[in-house]
Amino acid sequence: MPSKPSPGRRPSRRGGALVFVLVMLGVLVTLLAHLLAESRAAAALSAAVLERERLAAAGTDAIRRAAQRLADDEDLLVDHPGEPWARDEALTDPTGITVRTRIVDEGRRLDINNLALDAGVERRRPPEDILHDLFLVCGDPAPGERIEALRDWVDADNDGRFETARYLERKPPSTPPNQPLSTRAEWLHVEGFPAAWFDDPSFGDAESNSLPRPDDLVCVIPGRHARTVPINLNTAPEALLTVLFGRGQEYLARAVLTLREADPLRSADGLAALADPIRMTRLLPWLDLKSEWFRIETVAAGTRGRLRIEALAKRDSDGTVRIVRWSR
Repeated sequence: MPSKPSPGRRPSRRGGALVFVLVMLGVLVTLLAHLLAESRAAAALSAAVLERERLAAAGTDAIRRAAQRLADDEDLLVDHPGEPWARDEALTDPTGITVRTRIVDEGRRLDINNLALDAGVERRRPPEDILHDLFLVCGDPAPGERIEALRDWVDADNDGRFETARYLERKPPSTPPNQPLSTRAEWLHVEGFPAAWFDDPSFGDAESNSLPRPDDLVCVIPGRHARTVPINLNTAPEALLTVLFGRGQEYLARAVLTLREADPLRSADGLAALADPIRMTRLLPWLDLKSEWFRIETVAAGTRGRLRIEALAKRDSDGTVRIVRWSR
C-alpha cells in the first residue's frame, strides 16, 4: 500500500517558488529602472546636444548680423561709440534662446604686433617706446626686458637675448616662432609674461583697480602687417592717448577728449596745429579717426546652458567685412 506524502512538502515547494518569483520580479524591476534611467539620460543628452546646436546657430546668425551692421555703416571715414553698430543687441527667438551681441572696436587699443613691422617701413614713434610707457602706466615697475622678449618673439630674425637658445633652457623647452602673435593666449608663452602679470603688472605693489589693465590698452591683431595698425582717436581711452602723445604732451590728449565729447573728430589738423611738427610727423602713422578691426562677442543662452562665440572681423575701406577668425 503506497505511503501518503508528508504534509510539509507541498508548502516548502510553494515557498521556494514564491521566493523565485519575487527575485525575478526584483531583477525585472531593477532592469526596467535601469532602462528607464538610460532612456532619460539619452533623452537629456539628445536635448542638450540639440540645444547646443541651436545655440551655435543662433550665435553664428548674431555674428553675421553684427558684421552686416558694420558693413552698413553710412560713414566709413569716422567710427565712434554713438554709431548704430556700437549698440549692443539682445534678441530672443521663438524657441526661447536669448542672444546678446556686442561689437568691440579693436582700434581703440594698441596692436602688439606693431612690434613685428620693419622699423624702416614708416617714420613713426617706435612701438617699443609706447609699450614701455603703457606698461609703466599699468604698474609694471621695470618693463624693459619684457618688451625686449616680446619683440624677439614677434620679429622675423633670431637676433636677440630672448631667442631660441633662451627658450630651450625652459622646462619644457620651446622655441619662439619669430612671427606675430596669433592670439592673446599665445602671449602667455613669452618670457616674462605669466598670467599674474595680466591681472596685476605691479605684482601687488599698486592698489586694486587703481591702474588701467593691459587688456584695456593693448590687443592682438593676428598676421604680419604691411603698415602700422593705428589707434582710433574717437574711441581710445584717456590712458592710451596720454601715453601715445608722450610726456609733456598731455594737453594733446585732453584736447582730443574735449573735442570728441562735442562731436566725433573728423580731422587731425587741429592737433597738428597744436603739436610740435617733428613730433607730429612721427605720430601720424599711429593716428586714425576710424577702425578696420572689430571683435564681435555673442552669448547665446537657453534652458540648459549658454554658448559664447567670438569673431574677429576686418572691415576694408569700401565697407566689405570679412570674418578673419572664429573662437568659442
